[in-house]
Amino acid sequence: MPLAFILGRFVADLFTVIISLIFLIFLILEKKYYYFINKISILFFLWCFLIIIISLFSKDPILSLESSLFYFRFGLFALAIVYVLNNFSDWHSLLLNFFITSYSLSLLVVLIELFFNFNIVIFLMTGYGPEIQAQVYSNARVTGIFGEEVMLGSFIARTIPIFLAILFLRFDTLSFLKIFLVISLLIMSIIVIFLSHERASIFYILMTIIIMIFCLNLKNKFIYLLISSPIFFLTLFTFLNKNFYERFILHTYNQMSSVNFISFSDQYLNYYQTAFQIFLENYLFGIGPKLYRLECFNYVSDLNPCNTHPHNIYLQLLSEVGLIGSIPIILLLSIFVYLIFKHIISKVFYKKEYLTNYQICLLISCLIFLFPFIPTGSFFNNYLNVVFFFSSAMLLNSFKLYKS
Repeated sequence: MPLAFILGRFVADLFTVIISLIFLIFLILEKKYYYFINKISILFFLWCFLIIIISLFSKDPILSLESSLFYFRFGLFALAIVYVLNNFSDWHSLLLNFFITSYSLSLLVVLIELFFNFNIVIFLMTGYGPEIQAQVYSNARVTGIFGEEVMLGSFIARTIPIFLAILFLRFDTLSFLKIFLVISLLIMSIIVIFLSHERASIFYILMTIIIMIFCLNLKNKFIYLLISSPIFFLTLFTFLNKNFYERFILHTYNQMSSVNFISFSDQYLNYYQTAFQIFLENYLFGIGPKLYRLECFNYVSDLNPCNTHPHNIYLQLLSEVGLIGSIPIILLLSIFVYLIFKHIISKVFYKKEYLTNYQICLLISCLIFLFPFIPTGSFFNNYLNVVFFFSSAMLLNSFKLYKS
């Protein structure tokens, strides 16, 4: 899957479907139905059934069902990951190598883009040479292996916690050379996040660092210093890169000084207000998944209130599936936050480790998807869901919740 992550939304979703189908075949052949007869599985598939019902009773069932009808595939994908973890002992070693390969390929494309001012992926997809690329793609953002899609920073920020989780699990089995390679990849990948100029991704990596500093169980103090190193890079970029300073520091400060400090822009704030108004008028079951893009036209304001989604997953859920559909996701966020705080309290006051480093990193990856206070992609975005269900499956399996 790590290799599928760097190939974009379509490939990641295609792999999800293929893996889910193969898992179902194995499940039927081996008659291991307990993967479905489980509280977590039952609750998830009941929620999927609920959002399908909401779609069927919406104003545009066909459009709404595009998001809800096959959402259950992510649950099957998560169960497939659990199945693999339960049955293949070398899975984590293989996964670590895949992550190393994925990050290496990503960095190679980024280096070519930085030194030659030319994105090789865009050239292969469109035929645009350096001159045309400079005219068509005039922003300062580095996109690397994702070509025309501005999601390089998001990919790294969302997958680094998973990478670190596996690294902590396999650290004692690695050679010095491989440890050096992995640490170098991590440092360069974090630098790439800053080069991508994606403020949400920079926030996620800083959030990851802060939680790790408070939560990780490390005997070697040098590793804490290593974990804190991105803060040094952030400071360095602030002073050396004018575009970064203006976008990340000045622009963010100006927004935090105003009413739209959570939205990052007046336009996003307008989406939020529109979504909240839709929720107030459809508070139980919402208007149906994927229908914000239609309903928003009924709300007039100084700024355009319309987009494909309101850029906040909770406002999207509240407006599209209402309180009934949103409560399970809010409870899930509450459980993850509770686990983090329980670990911190146990560590500080009782000197006991409630969670392992592996679990802490996977929890961070899950929190990134569910974090409520900055602009986000669509809750039904296939790529974001693949990453989230991948990490949440590994986390659930670490608690032995899917053992027979």
